[in-house]
Amino acid sequence: MSPRRPAALLLALLALSVLLAADAVDDAKKLLDGGKLQEAFERTTALLERNPNQFSAQTLLFRIYLEKKLLFKAEETLARLLKARENEETWL
Repeated sequence: MSPRRPAALLLALLALSVLLAADAVDDAKKLLDGGKLQEAFERTTALLERNPNQFSAQTLLFRIYLEKKLLFKAEETLARLLKARENEETWL
C-alpha cells in the first residue's frame, strides 16, 4: 500500500463524518422548526456528546434553549460560542 493511501482514506473518512454530522444537525433543525423541542434537544445533545466543539450543534442548542425559555442555559451556550471565537479555537 502506498504511503498516500492511508492519508487519502483518513481524509475520506473525515469528510464522511462531517457530512453525517451535518445531516444529523439538519434533522434536529427540522424537529425544532416543527415544534418538537424535546426531540430536537435530545438529538442535539447526543451530537454534542460525540463532538462538543461542533459549532452548528452548539448554535442549535442555543436556539433550543431560547425556544424553551431557558435563558440562563442559552446565555451559557452563547458564552461558550463567543469564547471559542475569541480564542480562535477550531470548530467544525
